[in-house]
Amino acid sequence: MTEQIVTLVIADDHTLLREGIKSLLRQTNPSVRVIGEAGTGIEAIEACVRLKPNVLMLDISMPDLSGLDALGIIAQKCPETHVLMLSMHSDPFRIRESMAKGASGYILKDAVGEDLNDAISTVLQGSVYLKANLAPALWAPQETQSQSLSGHPLLTDRENEIARQLKAGYSSKQIASNLNVSLNTVRTHRAKIMKKLDAHSVVELLKKLS
Repeated sequence: MTEQIVTLVIADDHTLLREGIKSLLRQTNPSVRVIGEAGTGIEAIEACVRLKPNVLMLDISMPDLSGLDALGIIAQKCPETHVLMLSMHSDPFRIRESMAKGASGYILKDAVGEDLNDAISTVLQGSVYLKANLAPALWAPQETQSQSLSGHPLLTDRENEIARQLKAGYSSKQIASNLNVSLNTVRTHRAKIMKKLDAHSVVELLKKLS
């Protein structure tokens, strides 16, 4: 059986980082094919529109147009492309803003080597990629602001519990472990949540939960 090829565009203004990512993928994941590169925010938009990659790795700090500004445009023009934001920073603002604008994941540059293939696999499955150590930065401030809220009124207590962890960036596998339930149970609840909130993707669901 022929292995399915995943197409990838890398957008970062540092050539050495782009070369490092390409080298890593050649060694560890031959099913991923780098079909384009970009060194600025505008070039990233142009590459996505022209090449329509499965995945875009987008530096959050780019010349001429920031990664966050480019992300908003790319999400509209290339809705089928899963965007992984690259950053040196783990502050809550950048993470929340990235997710709000349509990113499928957020990965720190110093962790790219060990996490890259996991991140690509996760977003292609329709899940949001966010390392567990970054989740508190995304979730804690929001939880503080809404401690008195019981959750979304259309959802059951269990569904709200799962929805909160989805917002925090946990994968279905991580949620299953956190709640001590099976992966199928989490997937079933997630499907019910998406149906109740009329969300057709995890990214759309996160927007409706925010």
